[in-house]
Amino acid sequence: MIMQAITDGRVPNGGWEAPAPQGRRRPVWLIVLALCAAPIAIPLTVGGVALAGGLLLCFLTLITGAGVAGVLSVGAGAMAWVVGFAGFFVHGLGWGLRYLSGAAAAFLFGFLMLALFAGGVFLCCRGVSWLLRRRGSEP
Repeated sequence: MIMQAITDGRVPNGGWEAPAPQGRRRPVWLIVLALCAAPIAIPLTVGGVALAGGLLLCFLTLITGAGVAGVLSVGAGAMAWVVGFAGFFVHGLGWGLRYLSGAAAAFLFGFLMLALFAGGVFLCCRGVSWLLRRRGSEP
C-alpha cells in the first residue's frame, strides 16, 4: 500500500505518516446481532452437546451389546454342540449334523461379536488416552 502511494505520487514531502491508532470500538449492530442470536445459539449449543453425548452413549451401548451377543452366542453354540453330539447316538447322523452345523454358525457369530467387542474396547481406551494426553494429564 505504501509502495503504491509512492509510485502514484500521493506521498507528501513530509513523508508518510501512519494513522493514529484508534481504540477498539465494537459497532452497535454487532452487539445487537449478538443479543438477537443468543436465544438461538444457546439451545443449538446445548442440543449439539446432547447429540454428541447421545452418539457416545449409542456407541458404548453397541459395543456392550456386541459383547453380550458374543457371549450368549458362544454359549448357545456350546449347548447346540452338546445336543448335536448326543444326537449322533440317539437320533442318527442327519439330526446330529443339523445341530452341529448350527453350533458352528453360532460359534462363528459369537467369536465375531467378541472380536467386535474387543475392538470397541480398544478404540475406547485409545480415545480416552488421547483425550488425557491432549489435556496434559497422561496416566
